[in-house]
Amino acid sequence: MKNTWHLSVVLFLFLLGRHAIATDTVLVTHQTSSKDFKHITHQYLDILPDAEGQWTFDVVRTKTFRPLEAKEISSNGEFLFSKNKACVWIRFTIQGTSKNNHWLLEFLDFNIKDIKLYLPDEKGIYTEFQSGYAYPFSSREIIHKNLDFSITLSEEPQVIYARIEPGSSTVLSAEIKSYEGFIQYSLTEYMLLGLFYGIMLVMIIYNLILYFTVKENYYAYYVFYALCVALASMCHDGIGFQYVWPTHPNWNKSIQLFAHFGLVLWTLLYSKWFLNTKNNSPKIDLVIRVMIVLTMVLLAGILIFKPAQLGYLIVAATVPFLIVYGVAIKIYRNGFKPARFFLMAFSFFFIGFVIRILTYFGIIDNSIVAVYSYNIGVVLEMILFSVAIGDKIKTIKEEREMALVEKDAIQQKIIEQLHENEKLRTKVNRELEDKVRERTEEVELKNKALHDANAKLKELTEQANQWNIKLDLDNRQLQTEIKEIEKARILLKDVRFDEFSSVFPDERSCLQYLAELKWKDGYHCKKCDNTTFGKSKTPFGRRCTKCNYDESPTTDTLFHRLRFPITKAFYMVYLVSIKDNSLTVDELSEILSLRRETCWSFRKKILESRKNSKTTRKGNEEDGWSALALISIQS
Repeated sequence: MKNTWHLSVVLFLFLLGRHAIATDTVLVTHQTSSKDFKHITHQYLDILPDAEGQWTFDVVRTKTFRPLEAKEISSNGEFLFSKNKACVWIRFTIQGTSKNNHWLLEFLDFNIKDIKLYLPDEKGIYTEFQSGYAYPFSSREIIHKNLDFSITLSEEPQVIYARIEPGSSTVLSAEIKSYEGFIQYSLTEYMLLGLFYGIMLVMIIYNLILYFTVKENYYAYYVFYALCVALASMCHDGIGFQYVWPTHPNWNKSIQLFAHFGLVLWTLLYSKWFLNTKNNSPKIDLVIRVMIVLTMVLLAGILIFKPAQLGYLIVAATVPFLIVYGVAIKIYRNGFKPARFFLMAFSFFFIGFVIRILTYFGIIDNSIVAVYSYNIGVVLEMILFSVAIGDKIKTIKEEREMALVEKDAIQQKIIEQLHENEKLRTKVNRELEDKVRERTEEVELKNKALHDANAKLKELTEQANQWNIKLDLDNRQLQTEIKEIEKARILLKDVRFDEFSSVFPDERSCLQYLAELKWKDGYHCKKCDNTTFGKSKTPFGRRCTKCNYDESPTTDTLFHRLRFPITKAFYMVYLVSIKDNSLTVDELSEILSLRRETCWSFRKKILESRKNSKTTRKGNEEDGWSALALISIQS
């Protein structure tokens, strides 16, 4: 009879609303018990994508909604949001009974960023209600981690609109629940969550105390890993937003991102220590180090380029988890027994993690077991990890005890051997002492003879040093005399260009000689007749300290504004002075490797300067170079 009454109510409501709305868009709710609820699946929904998110409610009501396409429906019949996370409008129709018209519309996914619900009253006037993690938690109509709205049903169909910005949510999972069913479900859910976080808190505090007691890093790894797991869970189920940071909705994604990043990082560090990859498998240890670096690079990339795409990190996290899991299997097969609890713990976590990922992307149904599979797996993992640490410490302790036994046996053998060695050493030392005594007497005699020889050698060395000093002085004086003789020979005789270049090898030596010759009688400024000068900008020049006139050694000489090397100009003046005009222009060009026109022009300049000189000089070997100097200066 009870079931017949239900069918009658459904048939009556169907006949009542068949002319008002389409059958596949009507959601009929009726009370069968305090746990009654109705799941809103795809056959009740019409959608209207709003890529720009700029449409108002009045504009949307004038537009045409469309049914869901096959690619927009999950395996359990729920609406899949677009991958680009664009804004979308949904529309569905509800109808109730007269027995119970106060219900709750609940969106089960906490990760919806912004949802604006438009509910009609009895006169058909719509009122806007908003919720989502983009707003402070206190602004919600019903203080609950899920997104809940109070609705009043009537016997007439009501069209409800909702504007949704999904954020990181992938599936729209919504239900209409009775207040009794909502309260019972929430109490059970919060009790289980409290139990979960209580276990996590106990494990964190316990291992933190152990860390400060024994100062071992692996306890710190465990604590940080557990903290990241707790934070990731609080971000996933909304507990963190409800109780920890309710006034900072913008913290949700950042904390969730860093929590998942820390989860991967501390898993790798903990696994690296626990599996002792550095000793058990150095190549795998290198791979884990590389994964740690890549995880940090991935985090930086997500923060810079796609800070909202948490799904990328969740998917990428499966890679290091799979690698660590495979490493644990390999090391366990190689005989590392403590890895068995590690494998069991990781198996529970990995199963829950995979189910959570599949649920996140809408691949499997979003049931209560699937939603909290991650939490269940984490609790089991935390417990088994603690057991694994204890088992490893026990194994290490047993190995140390065995090592101590072996060490004692080895030490006993070493002590016996040391006694034998001591006897042998005593005997050898006596023999050595006798031989050393004999050798010492011989060495003393030889040392005395060597001392006398060293004294004689020292005396001879001092004499040799005195002779060397005298020879050095004589050599320096001889070199100076040779250089002066060579310079005098250059100035008095007809020499080759390579010999001439040994005295004037470069421009600097020529300018120095010219400056010494030019101002040998003292400096007089050509502008103000001042006799004091300072440092010039040109090599070996003079700058007047009174009028700042800067005079180069080549100023008012044959070498002023010279367009070929001054060393060759010196030699040409030397040749013209010594040869007394007997060299032709072609001969000068061949000797100096200069163009004929250059030699002709400079030779003419030399001859004109000599001709115009007030004092007539004959080109002989005694005063030829003196004539060169005077011609240079007077010109």
